[in-house]
Formats: sequence, structure tokens, C-alpha cells
Amino acid sequence: MIEFHMPQGGPDRHGVLSELVKYIVNQTPTPAKFLSILEVGSFEGQSALVWGTALADYCSLGGTLLCIDPWKPYHTKGMIASGSMYNQMNEGLENGSVYARFLSNISAVSNKVSVLTRRGSLLTEFPYLIENSYNIVYVDGDHTASGVASDLALGRQLVKADGIICGDDLEVEFDKCDQAQALLHAEQTDYLGGYHPGVTVAVWKAFGNVWCRNGVWAMQKVEDGSWRKPEGLQI
Repeated sequence: MIEFHMPQGGPDRHGVLSELVKYIVNQTPTPAKFLSILEVGSFEGQSALVWGTALADYCSLGGTLLCIDPWKPYHTKGMIASGSMYNQMNEGLENGSVYARFLSNISAVSNKVSVLTRRGSLLTEFPYLIENSYNIVYVDGDHTASGVASDLALGRQLVKADGIICGDDLEVEFDKCDQAQALLHAEQTDYLGGYHPGVTVAVWKAFGNVWCRNGVWAMQKVEDGSWRKPEGLQI
């Protein structure tokens, strides 16, 4: 039975993830039959279920989904003080209930899709991964600016040409926010006044303006290793 005690995201954002899979499938002259996705930050498995369902729906041969997450407490005292949700998340990670729900939830993914897990950060698991091997890399782990920056620097090396690196929680881009405020809170505050400052700062430093819908952002890798907004992706 699928069960989320602390839901992450919502239908509007999850719909964007599904459309990203559909977009990649249709990017080639002969639609892709099999895709590989890397998810950094899985928590209870809500987005993993979305990825898994999209792979089963749009790829005739399914695909692989690798979920990387330490499943350990990570919210700081400052974050916990800003809301009881963070304390609840830390408690669930500490006692193992979050990971147990993740395992239970991903069991609902179609058998067309191989779901693999690695307990750790992208930094610790990167040496075991193959560069240029994933069609989609989704970054939704540590939301501090330094954490996001690290995941982006490593994740972009893992994306295939014409593949996509993307992430969640970009409610406002850096050039459209109070930049001094964003920089001040980028390392200590997860969520501030309607946006995630760490994500805003790190994505801007990595890519500048990006394609973004409903808080989900994406950039597509070009053959020469540069990045562009996904052309023709309409949502």
C-alpha cells in the first residue's frame, strides 16, 4: 500500500516530471524505448513513483531508476526552529520509518522498471557511477546552496548528450528575488518567504536562467557539453 506521512511536492510538479520523460522519449527520430534516470534525494519515494510510472508509460521497454539518498537526519537546529515539519522529518529519518516507507512505496513501480537504491550522497556514490550514462538526472537532495552546487557539479557529468539535468523547489530565480536576502540565507534556511534560497542561488550560479515550470527546473545537455533550455518543451 502506498503511504506518505510527509508528502513532498504536489500533482502540478509531478506532472512536469512525467512530461520531462515524455520529452526525452520523443527527442530521437525513433522514440526511445528504454531510459535511465538518476534521482538524488528520494525521501519517502513520492517522486520515485512518478519517475517509475512515467518510464513504464512512455518507454515500451521500461527503464532503470537509481535513487540515491543517505536516509539520515540532515536538518540543522536553525531549520528545525523554523518549523515542526523539519523535526518530524529528522525523527522519521533517525528511526528508519522514512526509509521503510520508501521501500514499501517503490514496490508499486511496474516490473518494467528496475529501481535501484544507494544509501549515501551523490558525492560518496559518484565514484561508482558512469559518466554520460543517464537520460535524466534529478537533483532534490541537500537544499543548502553548497549542497545543491555539489550535486549539480557532479550530476551534470552523469547526463548523456541530449539528456536533462533538473530539480525541484525553484520557486523564484535569482534575478527575480531579493538577492542579498537569498545569499544571506542560502546555507542556513531551507524555505524562506515562499522559496528555497539555497536552490535559487546554486542553480543561478550553475546555469543562469533556466527552463522552469511549477517549481521544477530543467536544462538540456548539448553534444559539445554546453547546456540549453529544452527546446520545444511546452507544459
